[in-house]
Amino acid sequence: MKMNQKLLHKASVFFLATLLLLTGCGIATYFYVISAVTAGSDSIDSVSGSYAISNYAENLSLITVGGGPGLLLCYTVTDSANTPSSISTAFSSQYIRNNNGIAVTNDLVLESTSNHVYQFSDSTGTKFRAPGYVLLADNPTSVDISFKLQRAADSSDSSLRILNLSVKNGSYSMNGTGELRRYNGTSFPLQASTIIANPDSYPDYQVSETSKTLYLHVFAAMSITEGSFSNIYWTQLAHLGYIELT
Repeated sequence: MKMNQKLLHKASVFFLATLLLLTGCGIATYFYVISAVTAGSDSIDSVSGSYAISNYAENLSLITVGGGPGLLLCYTVTDSANTPSSISTAFSSQYIRNNNGIAVTNDLVLESTSNHVYQFSDSTGTKFRAPGYVLLADNPTSVDISFKLQRAADSSDSSLRILNLSVKNGSYSMNGTGELRRYNGTSFPLQASTIIANPDSYPDYQVSETSKTLYLHVFAAMSITEGSFSNIYWTQLAHLGYIELT
């Protein structure tokens, strides 16, 4: 009986010492909400999306002003209207990482044997990085947004295309000009022959000599980066649809 009491006393002392140690060092706080980017209506020349919180919205008060949510937009160009496979799964493995995420720090977001997914740039060559990426919430406790990307001709060369980004609802500040282009700031060519003739200059295109119509597939995710927490939060990467490059 005395032996059991001694063991219990030692266990209690160990637990108390461990608790004091954890309290002194600080226990990591992880940010989490249930939210998603969803695709809206689209056509051959535009795609749209929206973002909303469905649960745990009270946690938004943990976010520092300017710390998110920030909208990541990325793309790949193929010769198929079919949704490129495994991209969302790869994004989850590489960036979401069971809600212990990392920021996107490069133009090239994802790379596989079949697809290379890049961040957009704009007419001034802006590199979109955390915490704001392309669109940053003005107030981290008011985060709902809907947005649209519309195909347009390049004003300096009508044979090339750009995308105009606009906010339809929500209070977000736009980083850059809103005139989205390829990862390197150049506009989107329309002809597969242009790509085939100089493939090293177009790693964001996956096309063949027989390609006719080219499809610009657009993906989006929302990130929350800075605040009274130790992790980086991401939504799943959503496929918003495709825009025909015609």
